[in-house]
Amino acid sequence: MPLTCAHLVGSLPYPDADTTFTEIGRRLGAHLKRIPDGETGERSRWIYWQRAKVAAHPAMEVAADEDKARIHQWDGKLIREWELFRFRAGVDPAAVEFDPGYAPEAIASYARFVATPGRRPRLRAPMGRSMNGPASVAGWMVRVA
Repeated sequence: MPLTCAHLVGSLPYPDADTTFTEIGRRLGAHLKRIPDGETGERSRWIYWQRAKVAAHPAMEVAADEDKARIHQWDGKLIREWELFRFRAGVDPAAVEFDPGYAPEAIASYARFVATPGRRPRLRAPMGRSMNGPASVAGWMVRVA
């Protein structure tokens, strides 16, 4: 059965958005309605990128006196552990603003997309969601003509 359409989401193994747009456009362009920017650079390990943003926020601190989060494999062996964060004492969580950083990345990627030969954007849509939910998406897509 021939490929009639494709849908790409999230990270792609390219060094930057320019390469992503060029390579994906060349290889799959006729079969795509949207192209993700590839979540390249700092975002290639997006959860770590977001963790660093939370750690750097002045309202947050490492919850050093609390137990760490842990992941164990099927046989009980510990594979990973990490510190949790909490709001600093006296901080009202309702008053805290948090910029996950998606907007500047989307704007920069969109500019690179527009500059990619052969691409005619029709729609741009940042795909970031609330950090409160498990469905956070660290990429964005543009619709191509």
